[in-house]
Amino acid sequence: MPLSSSNGKKYATLDFSQVTEKGLKPLIDALNKNGVTVASVAAPNKAVRKDGVQTKTASLTLQDGQELAFQVNDTGDISAVKLNGRAIPLHVNETLADVARSAGRTAAGNSQKFTDALAKKAQRAVSADLSKKPAVKSTAQQIKEVQEQTAAARERVSEVIAQQASLQMKNDSVKAQIEKARVQLTQSQATGTQLEQQLRDLEKQANV
Repeated sequence: MPLSSSNGKKYATLDFSQVTEKGLKPLIDALNKNGVTVASVAAPNKAVRKDGVQTKTASLTLQDGQELAFQVNDTGDISAVKLNGRAIPLHVNETLADVARSAGRTAAGNSQKFTDALAKKAQRAVSADLSKKPAVKSTAQQIKEVQEQTAAARERVSEVIAQQASLQMKNDSVKAQIEKARVQLTQSQATGTQLEQQLRDLEKQANV
């Protein structure tokens, strides 16, 4: 919680046990009133010993992509502020509003420079990609690739031929079964006709 001097002035302190997005809300609100907008917060609330002192660091990413990092000592004092990795000077007896004003105005003043630097970096990356020449393959490598592609194509043709042969064999087998069934049907019909004739002959003999 912010501390107060005898004249009622609040010093730049935070609750060391709550270096979280919720605990940093007073700082975030103060920053948002000073020309910048906090877009996201990374505050793991994890203590790290530095120069014999327990510290915690919170990183606030601004809307333009810049990053403000605040280091808090175990006493709750804001002991360091960095913008994109560069220190922003702190002064004795600064309040939380003073620190936010200094950090916010510094970030706002650097916004255009930061954006231009990002644009140039992206342009250089694109130019570097365009300037890259494709690797030239040796004749031996090209011959090997063609041979491998040819072998693969031949293998695929062989697989297709084998599939066609298998289907043809199945087709021939089905045709043979159909023909056999037709022969059996014809034989059955002939046998049936003979039996009918024998029956008629027997009936005639019985009536004599």
